[in-house]
Amino acid sequence: MKAQILRRRLAWHLLVSAGILTGGCGAVDFLNNLIGSINPRQVTVELVNDTPFDVDVEMYYSDEQDIPEFALTSDLGTRIDRTVPAGEVDRFTRDCDQLQAIIIDKAVLQSLLQPQEGTDVLRDGHEFGCGDTISFGFTSTSLGTNFEIATDVR
Repeated sequence: MKAQILRRRLAWHLLVSAGILTGGCGAVDFLNNLIGSINPRQVTVELVNDTPFDVDVEMYYSDEQDIPEFALTSDLGTRIDRTVPAGEVDRFTRDCDQLQAIIIDKAVLQSLLQPQEGTDVLRDGHEFGCGDTISFGFTSTSLGTNFEIATDVR
């Protein structure tokens, strides 16, 4: 049994080393995807900006699945502020036990009119599960007058 575990670990280390040596920059993305699929104890969050403008995002998450929205967006939730450049994607992961509820309280499109949008609270066990990727997609018109957030879980 121990010999089998040691062989698997050695094979894993050799695979990782070979991937880094031969894969160049793409090897890092490959390894992140591989590790994510091996360790489904994480939730990945993507902020996908498909607009011609930067988007300022204020979001909150909590380790309490049933936290009320007003409490989540107060000092009881963990706040994350990000600026997602036009055409870019921002990703982060959290352990499943840490991210049980998540909301975009305010996303502001950095156009002349600066429209704002938010999302409903997404909850583990209802809208997403451990190992899922939650994708918030930002879209707007070319003038930045119409701004929307689409949520996708996969």
